[in-house]
Amino acid sequence: MIESGIQQRVERLWAAVHATVTKDVTTLRGRTWRTDRFVGVDFDFTGGKTPADLENELHLTNFHLAHLRDHVKAWARRRGVGAECIDARVRECRAIPIIIDLTNRDKHGGEDRAGGWSRLGPTLRNIHRQAVIRVGGGFGRRVVMRGGMDGRVSIAGDGNVTAVTTADVVDSDGNLIGDMHSLQETAVGEWQRIMREELGITL
Repeated sequence: MIESGIQQRVERLWAAVHATVTKDVTTLRGRTWRTDRFVGVDFDFTGGKTPADLENELHLTNFHLAHLRDHVKAWARRRGVGAECIDARVRECRAIPIIIDLTNRDKHGGEDRAGGWSRLGPTLRNIHRQAVIRVGGGFGRRVVMRGGMDGRVSIAGDGNVTAVTTADVVDSDGNLIGDMHSLQETAVGEWQRIMREELGITL
């Protein structure tokens, strides 16, 4: 059984992750524009969120992913598992160390001179919202997304379309490391694996 304290942390983590995703893009509205010759609709999938809103969503999710480490270590100690074991597993991961470094940068206002957990000196660039299209397996399957002149989106086909808050994650030299939303999804999976294998907990 999961202790109430860590259960609450996990639930807050899931809430933060879910807040970065709009599962029903038909609830979003595009911007209709007109000229003397043309009529069009632009879709940016922000849903009215400001740049500050989007940045806060990413940092809040990263905060919960990074600081889950402290709570998992404390729980491991109470269950007779060495906290150093948890840190060793974290260092084996790809996404969690990057997210810890991003959270520390946001907290302290600069990168760790010692290189941090990832040794990459990561930072965020180009924070934005984007559509993610997923199509089921099999030849000939497709998803069609249409925008009407009333600014509404319609979806048809064999998959789904979501809108996610994300950013480019770059290293200290400006090289692209990966997509923030994808790294957050990977980190959730990494935490699930660590807690299952080291503590016998299924999230």
